[in-house]
Amino acid sequence: MPRPQIVLPQFYYHDHFIEMTGFVTSVYGGMLGDAERAFLANFGRLDQWAQCLYVRMYNRKRTVFCVADLSYDEIGDIWGALDQLRDHGFIRQADK
Repeated sequence: MPRPQIVLPQFYYHDHFIEMTGFVTSVYGGMLGDAERAFLANFGRLDQWAQCLYVRMYNRKRTVFCVADLSYDEIGDIWGALDQLRDHGFIRQADK
């Protein structure tokens, strides 16, 4: 008998990341260092598309991406998301 197809909500990965960081902050917030607090604050300043793209990239195994590798239907403006991630220090252009 085949397994039933599981359909995940469109932004399940973003929702899970937000839930996880919220849990860590609420339970272990007093033990977070300056770098962790800065990361969470900067992440919170990104719009949802940039946050989603960061989580998508972070969950992949590679560390270098071509823009062509970053095609996600739910992220409407990949270039805008990339600009935000770069401007907030989450990504940088690879050295040539």
